[in-house]
Amino acid sequence: MNCFDIISQIHNFSSVPLIVISQSDDVLDKVKALDMGADDWVSPSFVPMEFIAKVNAILRRRSPNNHDAFFFLHGKLSINYDTRQVCISGKPVKLTPIQYKLLCHLIENQGRVCSTAELLQHVWGPNYSDDRELLKLSVYRLRSRIEEDPSNPEIIFNERGIGYVIKASGSSG
Repeated sequence: MNCFDIISQIHNFSSVPLIVISQSDDVLDKVKALDMGADDWVSPSFVPMEFIAKVNAILRRRSPNNHDAFFFLHGKLSINYDTRQVCISGKPVKLTPIQYKLLCHLIENQGRVCSTAELLQHVWGPNYSDDRELLKLSVYRLRSRIEEDPSNPEIIFNERGIGYVIKASGSSG
């Protein structure tokens, strides 16, 4: 298994920061890894202090204190990532850990249709990649908590045969 396979597999279920430590100094390999989602590439000649500085820089960029702790969508949905508090029209909503993870993944990919397989792998792991009914039921339950009318969703939309999407702010459903 090469570093590209590992990057791809990790990004199927997690958004953790990735630093590739490689014996290769090939620029094309570096570019490919960064394009695939790696946050940095460390070559064989790296200095340990440089590596620590790179890790700290990536963690600062990913730190909740360095970006908005809140997410807002169409004036209805808000999430405080620091407290994991989800509100609909200002009213707190209790979500299960699975529902929260599913909602956050859709928000992180706002405007892009997330396939059924992608959502299953990201939220439940690789052993659930074919369990479409589990996802369908989970989206139904999530909608029942965050949608005014779950049968006529305004937040989470179904792309029939593909998956689910949260439309970008300002776009219509």
